[in-house]
Amino acid sequence: MTIAEPDAGEIVAALEANPTFPRDGGWFGIATLSDSDDRSPQPVQTYVDALKALSSSVMLDAIGPQQLAAPAGCSYDSTAGQPRSAAAAQALRGSVGDICLENFGWVWANPIGTPFGPRHTFFLTAQPVISTLTVTVDGVALAATALAYDAVRGTVDVPAGVVGLVEIRYLPVCH
Repeated sequence: MTIAEPDAGEIVAALEANPTFPRDGGWFGIATLSDSDDRSPQPVQTYVDALKALSSSVMLDAIGPQQLAAPAGCSYDSTAGQPRSAAAAQALRGSVGDICLENFGWVWANPIGTPFGPRHTFFLTAQPVISTLTVTVDGVALAATALAYDAVRGTVDVPAGVVGLVEIRYLPVCH
């Protein structure tokens, strides 16, 4: 079955028809769940800009194909890596998870629980070579002992008291 994708203008028009939908002080959370990457016709930035025009507090979380190949017992309807959905989620301060994980509820638990507070869990886009994993906050390196890397979830957790611009760098594992 094919579902027609709305373009950015249709999304804005639908939300403008209900002008009280984005409420003052509220946040606008979007969650996608798919076995395929986004196939919308416009560039990702078109949709990001349209959503940001509706609310300054918008967040997108995307669950979809993330591994190079779907694990046994699971299948993807598109190539892995979900570049469009991941790009949109990153631009809209969200997170990305893999559809083939048995339990991906954790992906939304942190963002939904604290939608716009400081983040302490960061989702990686690839499996890192652990020896190359570095985290800086406002340009200052965190000690490796202060970090928690979770290979199953594909996340790096930083201590709860850490606030600032967090930058995570690593070399991805080559398969």
